[in-house]
Amino acid sequence: SDSFLKDLIQKKRGWIQKNLSRSTKNPQNIDQISNGYLNYKGFELKLIYEKANYQKIVIANKELKIFYDENKTKNLRKLISDWLKSESKRFLINRLLFLSKKIGIKFNSLKVKSYKARWGSCNERGEIFLNWKLIMLPERVIDYVLIHELVHIIVPNHSRCFWNLVEEKDPDFREKRKWL
Repeated sequence: SDSFLKDLIQKKRGWIQKNLSRSTKNPQNIDQISNGYLNYKGFELKLIYEKANYQKIVIANKELKIFYDENKTKNLRKLISDWLKSESKRFLINRLLFLSKKIGIKFNSLKVKSYKARWGSCNERGEIFLNWKLIMLPERVIDYVLIHELVHIIVPNHSRCFWNLVEEKDPDFREKRKWL
């Protein structure tokens, strides 16, 4: 009934407001091109479109220059998205290898995927799965997500032991987690 719903909403008001405010930074919203700008490794890049007889995307001077052939390019948003996915795969594997060696936790494989509601996951076989949209976050926050997933190889839950190990490997993790 209407009265039941109103009471429920009133009782859960705090939870609703908290989760609504969190939704502005979730993976499904982070890749939005906003007013001609795009986030890349935590920096805001101005999108500059230039017609050309080829397709290429270049970062220079806080700008993302998109050279495109209007005869071949039907969807500029897809062109940018495909570029971001490619950049994400290259960056994430290199960064994961670096952090794995640095903190002394080995992994077996990495797959970069599209997720709507998570940044990453890990399974008992040491396979790590990461959201390509991580490329839009600040590098320090990306590192936290990668360390978080690496620690799950050792501790496959979110117990006190898990968080202690995360803190050992990334002493500033709380600030980065809060950012997410």
